[in-house]
Amino acid sequence: MSRTVIGGFAVVNANAFESASLKAPLQFDYFDIGEHWRDEPVASFDPGSIGEYQSAVDRFSRGPGIWPRRLLKAEDLLVFGPRCMLLSARHRVLIGGSPLNWHPPHLEADFREFAKQDLGKLKFFDEAVVLPTPGFGVYGHWLLDFFPRLLLIREFLSSVDREIPVLSRPVPKWARKFIEYAGLEGVIKEYDKEVPFQIRHAYLPLVAKDGMVYSSECLRESFAAISANVASDPYEGAGGYSRLLVLRNKPPFASNQEELYELLEPLGFRATFPERLSFDDQVRLFRNADVVVGEDGSAMHGIGFCRPNTHVVIWGRRNRTNLRHLSVARASKVRMALIDSLGCEHAYRINLDGVLNSLER
Repeated sequence: MSRTVIGGFAVVNANAFESASLKAPLQFDYFDIGEHWRDEPVASFDPGSIGEYQSAVDRFSRGPGIWPRRLLKAEDLLVFGPRCMLLSARHRVLIGGSPLNWHPPHLEADFREFAKQDLGKLKFFDEAVVLPTPGFGVYGHWLLDFFPRLLLIREFLSSVDREIPVLSRPVPKWARKFIEYAGLEGVIKEYDKEVPFQIRHAYLPLVAKDGMVYSSECLRESFAAISANVASDPYEGAGGYSRLLVLRNKPPFASNQEELYELLEPLGFRATFPERLSFDDQVRLFRNADVVVGEDGSAMHGIGFCRPNTHVVIWGRRNRTNLRHLSVARASKVRMALIDSLGCEHAYRINLDGVLNSLER
């Protein structure tokens, strides 16, 4: 099998579910802790799913069934750039892979900045945990990628008999709730993107995913941990928020989302813009819903907080097939239909008949 090479460095991908350690020039081992996550063998989704999503559901159901709670251990690692690129200059190896949210386009972009790095700021650590940060500015990645890794870091630190620093780039202000709810306040050491690290023994927490397919049991555990930290609010269970129409406040969004609102408002739907709400209020919003309709995007990962059998309808944004929603739906056991949008990439519209048909099922 051919291997991706970037600037003369071979890319070695971390793996979140295979039991065997990956053989590579770089010293590279897996460190498993605790019980494995065990997923249901078959995913079941609403038959209202149409278009590209139907074949995606078929592929999704063949994903791994057992996922270890896993960190990657690498020796003599250099960490560079705003997204914590992972590099061994000695062995000319880059570490990538979806469990670290590293993909070739990201690696190529950050590698170009490698030569500009000021090594005078290099910090040395005998051992450290590193939180690679691709997607650090995206809410959905914090829900699905970073929070599960934060829980894994907490579990790992509890399993060792010594203090190990946890290194990261500056955490966005709005994401600090995730650090708090993971029980890691005051633990993570944040360094500016211009500061590179050299680590003799590096530990990298891996999210349990393969491409866009996540362990549903891992996600279920993560969503439950967040929800347990969010207290009930007087408006929970008040009825006015039981039927949600989740709309986007900023483009891109479907050109006819107002038309959909006019169709659904008489049916008891209330329009909401999650980005205008606090993190805790977003959790409460989905936790109380009986029906959720909305456009593909990070906000719709909030269906992970929904009760089982909540009816969910999601239309695609510019016809991209976002398999992450399938993983979240399986984790929360909601009943979901995924629908392609209409039109072209730059002028897409909601399939109104598709949404209404799905709501009637």
